Amino acid sequence: MFFGAEASRGSGYVNPYAPPLGGQLFNELRNYSPSICGNLPRKIHKNFEQNFENAMKTVFNNSYLVPSLMREMAKYFCIFRPINNSNLYARLLHDLRRSLKEIVFSTLNYDLMFEHALQSQGLVAECFLEDTTAITYLKLHGSCNFVLEAGTWINCNFRGPNAVESNLKALNADEVINYCNSNDSLSPAMCVYMESKPSQFVW
Repeated sequence: MFFGAEASRGSGYVNPYAPPLGGQLFNELRNYSPSICGNLPRKIHKNFEQNFENAMKTVFNNSYLVPSLMREMAKYFCIFRPINNSNLYARLLHDLRRSLKEIVFSTLNYDLMFEHALQSQGLVAECFLEDTTAITYLKLHGSCNFVLEAGTWINCNFRGPNAVESNLKALNADEVINYCNSNDSLSPAMCVYMESKPSQFVW
């Protein structure tokens, strides 16, 4: 069962509000992170206002900007949670409860809405095909809570795609915030939000 990029926005009953679509993302990031996303050079700032994906393509090879922006994006996507069992993810899981183990769920979304919905039903997401007792959930473009297991990286610069190869682990939302605030080199493993969806990491 596949959830497209707008699934979380349309799932309803979301705290603090429905996740934005791509055209609204930069304005929300600027409000969420004024010191970083709201403090970009004027030309780059204007590019993001006009077209987020094109702007990311422009700065992709800029080694200092992309990890910083992706860390702020990861933190931002961690804030969204289903309010109650009226959320459509939770309702879907409830309706499918007898056959959940037979379904492979997948998504292009970076957020943790589905994982939280699983938790509300007493279930756990397995994103790395390791735990056969959990619910299989494949996040095809990465996730705001996927981080590399390859030790600690400090004062490192990475250029272009596939710069780092490592296994991943999944953090909870609070751990993501701490990881991003204490990390000056890497971001969580998410494909860069641009047309070709490149990643700086291989997992």
